[in-house]
Amino acid sequence: RRLQQLELGPLGVVAVSAEGPTWPRNQGLGRLNEAQFEKMLKDKGGTEFILQDPGMKKMFVPVITADCKLEENYKFDPSLGPLKCPVLVFYGTKEGHDKMKTKISAESLDSWLQISACRSRSKVQALDCDWYIFQEAKAVED
Repeated sequence: RRLQQLELGPLGVVAVSAEGPTWPRNQGLGRLNEAQFEKMLKDKGGTEFILQDPGMKKMFVPVITADCKLEENYKFDPSLGPLKCPVLVFYGTKEGHDKMKTKISAESLDSWLQISACRSRSKVQALDCDWYIFQEAKAVED
């Protein structure tokens, strides 16, 4: 929004495996201490390769924690009006490889298109992969 105020863009917004900005957010993960957060990651599954390697754990757990806090604290403000650029959203249609079989629903993505003034140039694109689309490069190549 700040870039739009300065007439500097953005030229477009790309979202990957993310519910739309008006979708209800999970609460509480950002308030967990380090041990509780790592236990939650272990229980959910899919991050074992990070948690088992001290170097990867030191590098990525703070990033994942910050990502959760950012998602939980984000508040969409419709009074600011729509974005003046197209929005392109990618999501996978298969269940995730985590223990919870995470899946992003098509309904949770609908609001992405509503926040753009360029709806005819915006798109929600389903891919034949799980929610973490970059784990399956073939789905992105097609």
